[in-house]
Amino acid sequence: MERKTLIVILGLLSIYFSWNIHQYPPVHVDEPWETITAYQLYFHGKLNNPVLQGPEFYQEHFVEPRILQSIVLGLFYKVFGLHLWVGRMVSVILGACVLLCFYYLLKRYQVDNYLIFFGVIILSTHHYFFIFSRTIRPEIYVTFIGFACFSALLKGFDTEKKIWFALTGFLMGIGMWTHPAFAIWCAALISMLFLEYQLKTFTLKKTSIVLLFFVIGLLPFIIYLIIEDAGNDFSHFWLQIRRGAVQNASFLTQTFFDEFSRYQEYASGTRLPIVILEIVFIILSFKSNDRLSRYSRVVILFHIILLPVLIKSRKARYLVPALPLLIILMLQTFRSFELEYLKNWFRKFAALHFIQRLLIVSGIFLLVFQVSAQSILMT
Repeated sequence: MERKTLIVILGLLSIYFSWNIHQYPPVHVDEPWETITAYQLYFHGKLNNPVLQGPEFYQEHFVEPRILQSIVLGLFYKVFGLHLWVGRMVSVILGACVLLCFYYLLKRYQVDNYLIFFGVIILSTHHYFFIFSRTIRPEIYVTFIGFACFSALLKGFDTEKKIWFALTGFLMGIGMWTHPAFAIWCAALISMLFLEYQLKTFTLKKTSIVLLFFVIGLLPFIIYLIIEDAGNDFSHFWLQIRRGAVQNASFLTQTFFDEFSRYQEYASGTRLPIVILEIVFIILSFKSNDRLSRYSRVVILFHIILLPVLIKSRKARYLVPALPLLIILMLQTFRSFELEYLKNWFRKFAALHFIQRLLIVSGIFLLVFQVSAQSILMT
């Protein structure tokens, strides 16, 4: 994919993502709640939510590890004014950054241009990615920072340069301000280190670099937390953390049973055939054991295992950060199938050209269909 083609595609996608952003999707119940904390910070100098009067002390101060969105939103509100479209445009920008990371990661692993094109189309038009790239919610922040960590760590594995391990650790630290669910990414990334270097992980300088810069990235939040809550013995912090965490007595039974409702929502309505296809691709992806596929499966697996434990809310939106990895597995599976079963001359002169045209036409059709369908789905 040439750079000019990428610019054209991103230009079209930016129009697609920002079209009627003030109207679609309808205002999510959390968007005013997320906006209030940002407004309070930049217009009253206090990160709190006076609307949330309760035993967690949100009305006094916001000390839950999800303050990054409020800081970013507040800055934009300060510059552009307090409008719904301003907060949503920040999410659109982050969604575009995810697509750029996605593109460059696949390009680095020499995925065919037409597959990269199709992958960008599939990810950008995925219902949940589309919705939460236009909504004032922290999921797209988690997705961008988590996927940036993933890309940086893979670059570190490929080049063995310490700068990429430092960047990974620093972004992990910042990611811990976005939402408690980012702990899933941290666990997955540390596991990737262990799988890559095995027992040497504990003595490698690279591991020390990741951990050091993780602390540096997390340090501003720690300082803020000490200033705000040390006088309360951090009791307000734990109350706010517990509010969203699983507190079920029958932990190993009811917790995981309840988790099915998340996937039921994800596969609801007309999405069921697509979800079945996604599951098939995940299963087929085990034929591919390249580094990109292997670690994509690791991240998805950690989301499946840890989401029931960390997040009490059984909403499908918490699966959004795993979507780029899911699309990567689909592309890598198709790529391995193509390389294994099609002879080089036939693939080059016949099948490849046919598949290219088929995927491009399908991608454009899917994009047009989603633009019209989203208006129906979101009204």
